[in-house]
Amino acid sequence: MATQHSSRVDAVAFAAQPQVRELLDEILRSVPFRTSRQCQDMFRYIVERSLAGSDDSLRERVIGIEVFGRAPDYDTAEDPVVRLRAADVRKRLAQYYQTQKNSIGQWKIEIPTGSYKARFHPPEGAVSQAAVATDVTQRSSDEAVSQRPQQLVVKYPSRQKKSVLGLWCCNPGCRRVG
Repeated sequence: MATQHSSRVDAVAFAAQPQVRELLDEILRSVPFRTSRQCQDMFRYIVERSLAGSDDSLRERVIGIEVFGRAPDYDTAEDPVVRLRAADVRKRLAQYYQTQKNSIGQWKIEIPTGSYKARFHPPEGAVSQAAVATDVTQRSSDEAVSQRPQQLVVKYPSRQKKSVLGLWCCNPGCRRVG
């Protein structure tokens, strides 16, 4: 079951798929990615599935089967190819962005640690029509739920430390024992 894009950034990236795919091709042709076919294949798979909203296909076992040709019953604990290549892709992506410091007005693709789903960041300072359309859609659905935004305030009790027989206690009700 594929889940829909949940954040505004993903929705904007969905509307800007041609620009994101152009960036993907540019990254795959770059020096950091040029030498590793496995990293190219995995990065393309992750970005394409993320753009399509196919979150269920972005799991370690599925990637191992579809990208690296592993058997459907392979043991991910014994064969860490997906985890190793994901770390390598993240490293190569960081190298790419370090060499592209002056590329203002360009989308950014990120694969956060602990996840195989790509995140897409719009160009800094740029507001696209898709972002405005997404914001209007989001506002109208929010207004249907509530006319007034609610603020969540969480209060934590103060943590006073007191010594009890040489041990420290965070409970404000503690008393020193005679």
